[in-house]
Amino acid sequence: MILMIDGYNYAKFLYGPEYNRLSALHTKLLHTLSAYARKKRKSVSQMSIVFDGGVSLHPERDNHHGLTVVSAGHGRSADDYLVEACDRFAGHDVVVVTNDRELSRRCKAHGARLYAVADFVLLVRMVMRSPAYEGKEEEVVVRKTSAEANDELDALMMGSDMAMYHDNDDDEPEERTRSGNKKSKKERARERYNKKLG
Repeated sequence: MILMIDGYNYAKFLYGPEYNRLSALHTKLLHTLSAYARKKRKSVSQMSIVFDGGVSLHPERDNHHGLTVVSAGHGRSADDYLVEACDRFAGHDVVVVTNDRELSRRCKAHGARLYAVADFVLLVRMVMRSPAYEGKEEEVVVRKTSAEANDELDALMMGSDMAMYHDNDDDEPEERTRSGNKKSKKERARERYNKKLG
């Protein structure tokens, strides 16, 4: 499986407006995700976090203990880089972590599976708390920075564990056997990805 994370989308969700790539929060983020990458290296062959911009005109990649940190390039967005990567890896098992609906739509058009940031945060927490992980676990702080109503964020803040999962296939009917006991193709795929990532 190839796992790619929309960097600023993920980091801003976790840390809010205090986050920037020069802060201690950035180091903390990379430490946690690289520990997760090392733990999941059997099921996740490539894991990268992609950020907008950079110094070079071309994408820059840095290996951070099993996690590839990508700067999309001067004047380039992480979104465009992620869509191009989804196109390049079409036909492979690709998962993109983002809350950006437009990016989700574009990546899905190239066959990528999508995970909402909140769901991935929960998976990382679960993996890092498992007895098999012997490093320090990171406490993830989620802050709501707006007084506006946001049902998805409010559900997360209230402790909903998978309320943010989005597959955008709501218009497709689920396939069931006559007895109704068999899980749909969509449900089986979701379980398979949760098992690989968690």
